[in-house]
Amino acid sequence: MNASFQARFEQLKSSGLLPSPKGPALAVVKLTRDENVSLAQLALAIKADPSLMARLVKLANSCRAPGVRPVLAIQDAVSVLGLTAVRGLALGFSLINEARSGKCRAFDYPAFWSRNLARAVAMQALAPFARVMPGDEAFTLGLLAHTGELGLASVFPDDYASLLERLPARGAGLLQEERQSFSLDHADLTAALLSDWGLPVALIEPVRCHEQPQVASFAAGSRPDRLLQVLMLASRIADICLAPAEQRHAMFSDLFALGENLSIGADMLTELCDGVVRGWGEWCSILDVPPQPLPPFAELMRAPLPDAPGAIVDAGGGAEPETPGTAPHETYRVLVVDDDRVMRNLLKALLVHVGHEFLEAENGRRGLEIALAKQPHLMIVDWRMPEMNGIELIRALRKTGFGRGVYILILTGLDQEEVLIEALDAGADDFLTKPLKAKVLAAKIRAGLRVVALRREIERDQSNLNRFASEFAALNKRLQETRQADPLTGLAARGATLEWLRQMWPAAVADPTTTLAALVVRPDQLDNINLVIGRLAGDEVLQRAAAVLRAGLRPEDKIARYSGSEFIVLFAKTPTANNGFAVLEANRLLREIAATGFETGDRTLRLTMSGGLAFGRQWMKTSDDLLNGAEAALAEARRAGGNRVVTGKEKEE
Repeated sequence: MNASFQARFEQLKSSGLLPSPKGPALAVVKLTRDENVSLAQLALAIKADPSLMARLVKLANSCRAPGVRPVLAIQDAVSVLGLTAVRGLALGFSLINEARSGKCRAFDYPAFWSRNLARAVAMQALAPFARVMPGDEAFTLGLLAHTGELGLASVFPDDYASLLERLPARGAGLLQEERQSFSLDHADLTAALLSDWGLPVALIEPVRCHEQPQVASFAAGSRPDRLLQVLMLASRIADICLAPAEQRHAMFSDLFALGENLSIGADMLTELCDGVVRGWGEWCSILDVPPQPLPPFAELMRAPLPDAPGAIVDAGGGAEPETPGTAPHETYRVLVVDDDRVMRNLLKALLVHVGHEFLEAENGRRGLEIALAKQPHLMIVDWRMPEMNGIELIRALRKTGFGRGVYILILTGLDQEEVLIEALDAGADDFLTKPLKAKVLAAKIRAGLRVVALRREIERDQSNLNRFASEFAALNKRLQETRQADPLTGLAARGATLEWLRQMWPAAVADPTTTLAALVVRPDQLDNINLVIGRLAGDEVLQRAAAVLRAGLRPEDKIARYSGSEFIVLFAKTPTANNGFAVLEANRLLREIAATGFETGDRTLRLTMSGGLAFGRQWMKTSDDLLNGAEAALAEARRAGGNRVVTGKEKEE
């Protein structure tokens, strides 16, 4: 943020009109900026707003892994979500309550919040595919990603209304007009607000650039680049949710192209969008925001397109005569895209005569819309057309999940070798040269339909394989669920926590200011308790010890059952330059265990623990080095008599 923009932002802040949290939400935001705030303090502040408490619990449950017990208490919800997500959600929910309406006459406040909720739910659904952030943080980012629009409507209600009435369309044009009118645009204002509210810097720049990706300078495949792609796709899903019915079809090609950038195929993306619509409706109901009822996305893609001259002609059905190499009595959809009506009528006569369903379009852009909506089996595409030529149409189709499977013949008046090679390289399966010869045309269509018939057989075989795969996946899911939580203590299981550690490891050691610290602890007297009193008593002690340890941690820290008698605590964001914080925290946890009376049967037991502490360092090759260091330090603590924390040795220079 340059000095002139910072001065402009401070000027707007001083007006007192910019969106800002109020009441209990403001208290929550302030508390979450303190990394040492306790769960109890944060829970107490949240309980002052029952509606905020209910919404946080709902989101925590929507993010929990399969098989993990539901979150009921607000302290558990905060522990699941973490400080960043809680801060953002308190902000978002507070702003919705405070800004359901306003003075800007042309700003559609209900539609604004409905779109933000759709984007938030889409972000939560897409986050696992890009592995850029937890789903709850993604929800928060989607909810707040356009707060700058609300800011401009709040500070400049009349001027912004005039601008919106003059230029209602979203996008780069709106941003440019905002800059000319107010010396800043809503993307820059959103970034400034997010920074002022304490959201991480790494998340803010992708938010600023997602409406104008050409200004971004992220390395391809980097975390900011992947987050940018997620924001763009989530925004496109939200746009489709709010768009008038007659405009949706033109938006699907862009939707699938953005999905391909994240390696999400058309079928998977369609299923994901249906889930987003369901989640969007639930959140709109909870927050009293108007949703827009939508049918399944598959129906949206296949719905009849608006009438247009020569757009679509459906031939009467009928059994298809047997053709060598194709299955009898099967009808195929064939789409002809050509700006020459005479050529379309010629091909229509041939195809309808043999019983196929005939579709037509007069230019490439219309052809792309119809192809995505009707999903033909075979296409005949002219090379030279207005708006989008045949080569551009084929390339656009091949980027979609459906388009990779359709058989495409390209029509051209040129038979030069380099021209035909270009067509095949673009994705055409075969070509037809003008003037058409009826026998050659019929033969090439038959050849294409033989390929289509073979693909249908493969799909039927794949369906059987999918059934077996589904049964196997269900079994595997049940096995995975047993790995997510420890049945005795209710803590995360070893496997799930170590997987989280492996995913977080590269980012943790890359940050020069903070790192992860691992503490492995073990009760000193557990063997004697198991031997003298019994293993049931030992299990009770482990359960109580787990509860004491978990209650003493910050929201962002992790705890898991590490082995039969050991627990592991992962301290997030430990200062790299000073090990003191983690050492103090580890010793505090051991003191709390020692001060707790563990009742079992008619006895009250006193328990001490030994702990081994290690810190993630850049010289470590993997997270296994961190764990090995903590285990070695624990062994040393036990050899020294227990009831102490030993810090692992750093690498010798």
